[in-house]
Amino acid sequence: MSRFFYPPLLFVVVLLLTQSCSAYQWQIKTVTIESGTDAETYRYIQQISNKIEIIGASRYPTLGQEIQFSTYLDIELVVSNSGKLKSARLLKSSQQPSLDEKMMELVRYSAPYPPLPDELDIETLIVQKRWHFNPNN
Repeated sequence: MSRFFYPPLLFVVVLLLTQSCSAYQWQIKTVTIESGTDAETYRYIQQISNKIEIIGASRYPTLGQEIQFSTYLDIELVVSNSGKLKSARLLKSSQQPSLDEKMMELVRYSAPYPPLPDELDIETLIVQKRWHFNPNN
């Protein structure tokens, strides 16, 4: 059995862009799963994670065999309210270049994502997500 993806969210950064009196104000909110986040944001981030993981399992079914040691990597995704991936960048390498490259390709390939829920009332969402990987036994 492949141990390719582990979905737990370790931290999330939410960037809120609101319009006020014809001028834009930036509001940045950082939340951790330990401290909790609102249910709507959590569900949306889970949708993104699930999409990436499902596509990853089908696109790279043997990736687990390539993983040399237990590791993790952090990726930042910037998603517009329409679900368009504005940017993605590797924040922390897994120290396995092939894994880093495949995950970045997968994040881009999985886009577009679902539109942001109206309840969030934001223009842009920045998600910093950690994925854990273990070699196949």
